Amino acid sequence: MSGPAGRVSALQRTASQICSGIPAHKPIRFPVAVAVIALLGLPGPALASKRCGTRVTGGLYAKVLVARGSVSCVTARGVARAYYRKIRTGAPFDGRLPDGSIYFLAGGFRCSTGLGGSQGFCASGRRRIFMSVRTGDGWPY
Repeated sequence: MSGPAGRVSALQRTASQICSGIPAHKPIRFPVAVAVIALLGLPGPALASKRCGTRVTGGLYAKVLVARGSVSCVTARGVARAYYRKIRTGAPFDGRLPDGSIYFLAGGFRCSTGLGGSQGFCASGRRRIFMSVRTGDGWPY
């Protein structure tokens, strides 16, 4: 075997000899695939955000949204109530984030401020609550 054709056929024979020792596997059945995915702990479907109304307390109306995680509307409105109470009374902020922005602790959540305190963005672990007292901000909740 000389020339390019001879080299290709020698390579084909070598590849054929290597691959002949590899056993063929049966295809994975659907239930087995489902079990593997479940055991890997892949995240399930995303939870939709939840609108929690506007009346927070007394005469305060704030749009409240549970943006992520398992938070009841009662808890979300309580966080909003505590956050806006601190804003309205001029309470000192509880800390600063690495970017220099301030935050308040309210109902077990860390709430960053937006637009002079009229908006709040609260987080506790992976849970998120958004709130706003502004009417013209275009937020759909």
